[in-house]
Amino acid sequence: MSMESPFGEKASYARFTYRAPKWQSILDRIDVEALVFEWRRYDRPSGLYVATLDTSFFYSGFQSAIRWGGFPKSIEAARDGVVRLFMAEETFLELIDILPEFAEKLRVEEQLLKAIVSEWSPWIWIVNLYDIDDPRVDRVTERHYADRPAARLAAFLSPCFLLTTDKDFEAMEVKIPCQPIFAIKAAVQAKGSEAAVQVMGAAPAVPALAVWEGAKWGGAKLGVHPLLLIIVAIALGYAVYRFQPEDRQARIRSAVKEGGRVYMNALGSALEKHQLAERAVNAQSVPRLSPHTPESRVIGELARQNEPMSAQRLYGEANLRNQISVRRIREVLRCHESTRKCPGNGQWSFGIPLDEYLGAP
Repeated sequence: MSMESPFGEKASYARFTYRAPKWQSILDRIDVEALVFEWRRYDRPSGLYVATLDTSFFYSGFQSAIRWGGFPKSIEAARDGVVRLFMAEETFLELIDILPEFAEKLRVEEQLLKAIVSEWSPWIWIVNLYDIDDPRVDRVTERHYADRPAARLAAFLSPCFLLTTDKDFEAMEVKIPCQPIFAIKAAVQAKGSEAAVQVMGAAPAVPALAVWEGAKWGGAKLGVHPLLLIIVAIALGYAVYRFQPEDRQARIRSAVKEGGRVYMNALGSALEKHQLAERAVNAQSVPRLSPHTPESRVIGELARQNEPMSAQRLYGEANLRNQISVRRIREVLRCHESTRKCPGNGQWSFGIPLDEYLGAP
């Protein structure tokens, strides 16, 4: 298959016919301009997805737990390492105050709701956060002052999910009331498609790794360098190929090309699915209103880690390399009101686990 040249004629000369490289066909299937736009508005730190909880999230969760039993999908996603769930301390205290009202509406004992909260507590983190400057938070406050802490936390962590069914949060640019369901579903699908892309990307390295490990084993047995064995094996393989009849050589070349075509098509399909899943995640997220500051970038990265982190680890593992120094990261971790020092050498977390906040054994 030949392509039209920039000069309006086929780019075919003698024995040479220009063909688009395999990777170009993959890039042509991805909307790069849309990705750039989404990246600017949803400049999402690396790591897990994060979500802010409102009291209405618990009411919906209580309904589900009482009627069907088990955990809500959001708690399951947090347990499975897809998303991390955060709640402003003021919002949690409000929840405690209105638990009797929830119990009356649901016609159950208040103690049952407390037991459900306790059961979910290992996967919910309580955060103390000062006020921030965001006009969306002010608009939410105008409708209901008690919702300000949740809106403030969502704005600070943005882009993030805001799991609520309360229409007072419409100013945060999320789709109410079905947003919690769609957001968690999008996150699970995005993590699944991301894993598929990683597997496809790593697949070509598996044979090479196997060859290298085999060469190391053989080299240790024979007392020679592994690279020498690999070179000898390549030379022998090429010699065997050259001594094959022409028709068999052609079949070998055809099989290799077909294998490459199938792999590139599968990789392209995985990339397309991941792009669609990420778009679904962005559509359910509170977008970021302004560019990240060094402080918001550090805390945002910390919030998306599934374990306490040191400044050095954040710098090396959490997409902060060449953006901010280790010394500055350490200053932010020590001074920000939302961080908590954990046991270990300079380990920090964003917030405190709810079970620990409640004093659970």
